Amino acid sequence: MSKTYFVRTEPRVTSEDLTAGLAARISDPLWLLGRQWQLGELLGDDGGSPVGVDLTAETAMLDGFLGQAGSTDYDPALLPLDVLTGDPVRAERSWTARLRVDTGREFLRALADAGAAGYGPAYRAAFRIQPAAPGSSPPDPAGARLLAVATGRVPDGAALYARLAPAVRSGGPLPDAPPVAAQDVAAVSSAARAWLAWCDETLAETGASPWDDERLSHEFSVASGTGPGATVLDADSFRGGALDWHSFDLRPALQRTGFTPLPPLRALPTGIRFRGMPNARWWEFEDASVDLGSVDAGPSDVARLALLEFGLVYANDFFAVPLRLPVGSLCRITSLVVADTFGLRLRIGPAGHGAGRQGASRWSMFTLSERQPAAPDAAGPADLFFLPPVAGQVITSEPVEEVLLLRDEMANLAWAVERRYEGEAGRAAERVEEMTRTMPERTAPGEDAILTYALGTTVPPYWFPLVPEAGSGEVRLRLQQMADRDPGALPRGRFLVLGRPSIPDADVPREGTRLTRDYALTRWTNGATLAWARRVRTVGRGEGSSGLRFDVADYPEP
Repeated sequence: MSKTYFVRTEPRVTSEDLTAGLAARISDPLWLLGRQWQLGELLGDDGGSPVGVDLTAETAMLDGFLGQAGSTDYDPALLPLDVLTGDPVRAERSWTARLRVDTGREFLRALADAGAAGYGPAYRAAFRIQPAAPGSSPPDPAGARLLAVATGRVPDGAALYARLAPAVRSGGPLPDAPPVAAQDVAAVSSAARAWLAWCDETLAETGASPWDDERLSHEFSVASGTGPGATVLDADSFRGGALDWHSFDLRPALQRTGFTPLPPLRALPTGIRFRGMPNARWWEFEDASVDLGSVDAGPSDVARLALLEFGLVYANDFFAVPLRLPVGSLCRITSLVVADTFGLRLRIGPAGHGAGRQGASRWSMFTLSERQPAAPDAAGPADLFFLPPVAGQVITSEPVEEVLLLRDEMANLAWAVERRYEGEAGRAAERVEEMTRTMPERTAPGEDAILTYALGTTVPPYWFPLVPEAGSGEVRLRLQQMADRDPGALPRGRFLVLGRPSIPDADVPREGTRLTRDYALTRWTNGATLAWARRVRTVGRGEGSSGLRFDVADYPEP
């Protein structure tokens, strides 16, 4: 029988005085000097550490939004810019069956809450939902079943919105149909206002969408002030998704007006800290959650090398001073005076401005590019910081519409593939499933079947060709219909519409383009919950094949 003994090694002190241990004396000072020389600590510079900052700044709030429909007033405290880029839903002529039913049902609830439930049958008769025609085969059977159930039970929300919304918003009288007794006008009007408020709260709509069908992107601007001295920010070619300060460019102006000085700030600068940053003390263990030393960077990885040089060499050379700004404001630092440990007071100017600040010597961070919309190449750094009023956290739905723009090298053609669209039931309807339901069952050819010649094969009904056409010095693609296709096989979504302007050939690269439309939900700073529809353009899935062939001999279709 054996035993294992664990012996713990502990230092044995000879005195109760802790002074010698706390002093941490080093027996070889020459070794310590050598380590200091190796680390470059003996290369001293005549530079002190900042101990005080005097800062003055001025700000200007956004107050205007410039879209394709013109200029409108904008208050960042009411809603974020993301909502202004949304896609209108109730303003469109075509409503889904789900939206028509839900909107009409809510109007009946508003009548009941206002004590005017007796007018429900009159509104159901005046704005009656028409079911699908008997014997017809609608593309979305779920929507047809929903309309059949709602017929006679709820009014048509689309017709109600078209008649009541303009009257309620303008404060005018109620429509003549159905007639309302004089003593009930106040109750029905109150129900209409409550119903319209529900419509606005359920789905935020701010007017026409800034989406440009020709450039496949959002084109809009925001402004602070009016006139020659207004500050205008342009969001050119915004593809949807996350909107931030780098999505905007600043228009040049000789003199900017409307800026208000902030109270002078006197603060103590603090060094910045981030994960993986080397600790200032030599014998202190560092956080192992981020290991900058394990980053693999080759000689051509300039971005990684710059990141490593900043994190490992110059990390302790950056200081921060907190400056509280309102959301949706433009800020300009008018004066920055730094006092260091040597008693010097230095005035610091923008790093990207001044004589000789060109090329590699020009440095800027979180600054806007100043350029004219007509001359996008003439860009330069601006001296304004933009804190955009955008939604930080957004909950998005599954795409209710999806279109792929891709190239087909075998057919030598570009295609617009409408994979899904928003069906009548309010959900995404798959075009391939619709095609499968309507396709006849194909049987194997018999022994006496003969081959037939076809000039060309057909493509799925949700594939639409993008035919090139000569433009002003560039190749453009126009959406067209196949010549031998059923005239009723049309796009059912909002992205693809026959007859719209052509798009540049560069918008359909080899990797393709993906267009989606979904719904987003967020909560703004004033506590309001906002939902809106949005369009997003992302990278596609590469090339595809439509199966289009020419000079084909095959067995005839059954």
